[in-house]
Amino acid sequence: MEGAVLRLRPKLMTVVTTVASLLPLLWSSSTGSEILRPLAVPVLGGMVSSFFHILIVTPVLVAWLHEPRTEALTETELTPSVPVLPALMS
Repeated sequence: MEGAVLRLRPKLMTVVTTVASLLPLLWSSSTGSEILRPLAVPVLGGMVSSFFHILIVTPVLVAWLHEPRTEALTETELTPSVPVLPALMS
């Protein structure tokens, strides 16, 4: 979840600038717009869907998948049975 918070601003800035630059292509009715409009639609859809996927879907899935693992760990599983430092020195 911390990664989603850290990546929110850069990802949001990238998506907003890309969408803002492609909206004139999407709404244009001038000469040549019939060629550029099919390029703008999938790029806009991909940017918006990737925004929601990276910042909402992925963190929720990761939290959901790691939840049983963190509940199953006990105190004895979290502490090593052998001291780590003396084992490395010998």
